Amino acid sequence: MSERNYKLTDADLRKSWFTWIMFDCCSNNWERMQNIDWALAMAPTLRKLYQNDDKAFAERLTAHMEFFNTQPTVGCAILGIVNAMEEEKAAGKEIPSEAISSVKSSMMGPLAGIGDSVMNSLIEVILMSIAMTLAYQGNVFGPILYMITWVPISVGISWFLMKRGYELGVDSISVLNGEAMNRLVEGLTTVGLVVIGGLTATYVGLSTSLTINVVDADSTAVQDVLDSILPGLLPLGITLFCYWLLTKKKVSPMALILILFVVGTLLSVLGIC
Repeated sequence: MSERNYKLTDADLRKSWFTWIMFDCCSNNWERMQNIDWALAMAPTLRKLYQNDDKAFAERLTAHMEFFNTQPTVGCAILGIVNAMEEEKAAGKEIPSEAISSVKSSMMGPLAGIGDSVMNSLIEVILMSIAMTLAYQGNVFGPILYMITWVPISVGISWFLMKRGYELGVDSISVLNGEAMNRLVEGLTTVGLVVIGGLTATYVGLSTSLTINVVDADSTAVQDVLDSILPGLLPLGITLFCYWLLTKKKVSPMALILILFVVGTLLSVLGIC
């Protein structure tokens, strides 16, 4: 455990946690998903850490406006870890901003999968099934049962993960320095890239219906040729192209969405994709 005096108290963590669970999906947007909600949840603790430095507070708050999206309940573990890292950074520890960003980006995908499976697809479905059965039978206790079970369960799990995440963050990062931190950043960045790759293969859909007609031979589907080279080659290509536009050409995300919509519609009408 770190021997310095902690600046964040349980009351401070509760403010951050309560803000997150109340607003985690209120400002979802197609550009950066839950980034506004996340920054709002980080604001109370960052204000406490940088109460006499408005510039540093603004810089750290702005840093949390990047893309973020995860399952809200289980995502509280990330909130706890990030708060611990921000606390150490404010105390003067050599924690690069990239390390905090990498923790968020590498953990949000896996924890979203766990949260969706356990919280939304298991616990909530079981409780809702029981409540709906009672309600279908005319028992008014059905919806009441759902509320008095689901809310305490989700709230209790989220606060537990918030606290454990905070404790884990302090314990693990306080012993990391120099080369160890560089390896952590590199490792988390790699995990983040793996997650992005998996999301790309799962959610980006693009195929072509073009065929190659050869005289005195059967026609060949272009998509079959591409799949023989690398399955998912077109989704990978469009993802890398979008990344190039965003990073190299500085195209805004909203403009990119409009471009994809127009070009995608045109190619679909022409029967190309």
